[in-house]
Amino acid sequence: MWEVGHLERKGRLKIKPNVTESLDRTLSVIPLREAPFNFAVASQACRIHLPRGDPRDVFLAAAAVVFGLTVSGSRRFRTIEPVAN
Repeated sequence: MWEVGHLERKGRLKIKPNVTESLDRTLSVIPLREAPFNFAVASQACRIHLPRGDPRDVFLAAAAVVFGLTVSGSRRFRTIEPVAN
């Protein structure tokens, strides 16, 4: 959600009528699970290496692994493999 607003502010995404109304409408129709940033996610993030290494992407990938979620919307997440300890 945050990234959608961020991309709109940067002018890389256009949402009508605006990002807040669109997200509120979407959340009222599509069931979503929250994946909070917690110690388990932080620990998993230490084991994930993505090609670009953007910390935001690493935390999203770690949350997906910890909570068994699917990340969609980006080619950067085609393969997420934790690094063995």
